[in-house]
Amino acid sequence: MTGLTGFTLVSTGTWVIIINLDCPLEALDPERDMISNVTVNCEPAPSLRFMGGREYDLISDGWDKPISQGTVEAVMRRGVFAMPSWAAGGPFPETQGHIVGGDVEGEERAAVAALYVVMMTDLSLDLIRSDNLLVVDGGLAKLDLFTAMLAQLRPAQTVVRSTMSEGSATGAAALAFKALGLAPFRDETIAVAASRLEGLEAYRDRWRDMAERGRAAAKTGASANVNEGRRA
Repeated sequence: MTGLTGFTLVSTGTWVIIINLDCPLEALDPERDMISNVTVNCEPAPSLRFMGGREYDLISDGWDKPISQGTVEAVMRRGVFAMPSWAAGGPFPETQGHIVGGDVEGEERAAVAALYVVMMTDLSLDLIRSDNLLVVDGGLAKLDLFTAMLAQLRPAQTVVRSTMSEGSATGAAALAFKALGLAPFRDETIAVAASRLEGLEAYRDRWRDMAERGRAAAKTGASANVNEGRRA
């Protein structure tokens, strides 16, 4: 209705739900919480989810104040990482969330939490084959730090954020207007400027390596436990 086409939606709140209509269905991996929802037009909507808002609250101890770029760079230099997963579901259901690299409190812990959600979102976008326009909606769209870091990690994609305060209610209204043959809504997204955090890409690469190795080890351990149980 707004004229946007060919995009990936990153809908954020308690859950981060990522939908990319251009993702082939055969790319969906149920072990990583990837499924196909259905649009109002009865089209498949390849999706991936993780409880990003809930995990941010858990990792940050409920931090609700600003986080400075300097604090983010400081925890990256120290090599402090939040590893998945801190809530049910998501691409890493096999592993238990924990922090590695040192103790953090206050704003530093919140910075680690913000980095975690960005790392998870960036990985999820790759899993769902996103290479088109990125539209970020919901609570995290209001956090400049989150959208700016996402834009830095995905320079080949344009990142925009929604300015709607109530996306779900607006969507319901859009369906009602559509039934009447009306289309009053217009594109209200605004472009996101990428951050310039030194070391963010290297931090991402290291986080992914540790996360995937942790997942592989957990799956190997689970398989070994099953086989041991069968022998017993």
